[in-house]
Amino acid sequence: MAGGAKHGLPLIYAGRVISGFGIGGISAVAPAYVSECSPKDVRGRITGMFQIMVAIGVMISYFINCEPPHFYRHKMRD
Repeated sequence: MAGGAKHGLPLIYAGRVISGFGIGGISAVAPAYVSECSPKDVRGRITGMFQIMVAIGVMISYFINCEPPHFYRHKMRD
């Protein structure tokens, strides 16, 4: 659908904006939902672990998308 030259890039940008709002909303609502649904005696631990898991997920996605600096120079020469 976004493969066409005429409408491809604007559709990709629109999709990123829409998904950004969705991810931002769920990032704000999910910790509150988890803390409201968990028992009193473990509420803080569960909420803290939730935030740690989010941070670990961000770190893993960073390292997956990270490429060594020499990779680009090698790619440019070919």
